[in-house]
Amino acid sequence: MEKALSFAFMLYIVALSKCDFTIEIQAEDGISTEAEKMYRSNAKNGIAALIKQGASITLFFQVTGNDTCRMQVGNLRYSNDGAPDEFTLILNKASSTVLGSIRTREASSNGELWNDFQDTGPIGGHTSITEGLYNLVIEATIADEHGVEVDYVSFQILDCNNSTTSVSVVKSGYIRYQECSVCEPCEKLVNYGIGTVVTGTIACCIAIAAIFVTIILKCWDRKKERKNMKLVEINSNI
Repeated sequence: MEKALSFAFMLYIVALSKCDFTIEIQAEDGISTEAEKMYRSNAKNGIAALIKQGASITLFFQVTGNDTCRMQVGNLRYSNDGAPDEFTLILNKASSTVLGSIRTREASSNGELWNDFQDTGPIGGHTSITEGLYNLVIEATIADEHGVEVDYVSFQILDCNNSTTSVSVVKSGYIRYQECSVCEPCEKLVNYGIGTVVTGTIACCIAIAAIFVTIILKCWDRKKERKNMKLVEINSNI
């Protein structure tokens, strides 16, 4: 009886040492040179990332600990307005693993559905993860001319040791806003600003120079007129 109780207690301790949890990464926290941030009131943080066919967003997360865990994409939240699109999700570390693909809905309402976000539910099966930095690529393998927007992706981490393993999101946010006035990063805006200041300074100097030249010429003409008038007076007196 005591042995049975001890065995049951050991099983209970082992069960407690394993932990399942969910990680969520916002699309706007990823890296992409092709995506655009869009303001959407129904997105979780008020922002979604628009990608068109062939474009992708790369999200990062860090696993620490010596445990080997299982991972599965639990949900991808998106919006579209028009023909169905297709996402393909790829996990990269030392090698690449295609986690799975999923098709979006087919629905159109003259642009009103961009703020109507949908959940895909689980995508693909389970894959093993260990300690290290991972990147998760969300690619729009099929999309119409208007593209498709991503709010966030969540994935489940299963069978980890709660005391030794942790998973954290690595935020980068290297996705530009649709409007250049609030672009992120702002190299283009800074360069544009510098160019504008330089151009404006040159134009201003040219304008000032032109004004001075005009004044000088007018003064010169007046002097010539006065000189001619004096010559006329002298000649008339003679």
